[in-house]
Amino acid sequence: MRTGQARYAIVAGVDSFPHPRMLKHCIDQRRLMNSGNSNRFFPSEAGCAVLLAADDGQRPGRGDARHRLRDQAH
Repeated sequence: MRTGQARYAIVAGVDSFPHPRMLKHCIDQRRLMNSGNSNRFFPSEAGCAVLLAADDGQRPGRGDARHRLRDQAH
């Protein structure tokens, strides 16, 4: 994007929590979600993606990257 070769980039990441020793530690410390305590977490997997757009000097709005990307696809 900095060199002008791309106007958009998607940054994505994933996380997983399968390590048995860490799970045991969290169970021992009562850190896992259960019906008796809602202030805890679920050991699981997660993912996220973010669309980045090159700065064209315009304020985000109707012409933002999401709409421009959609229009280019059609």
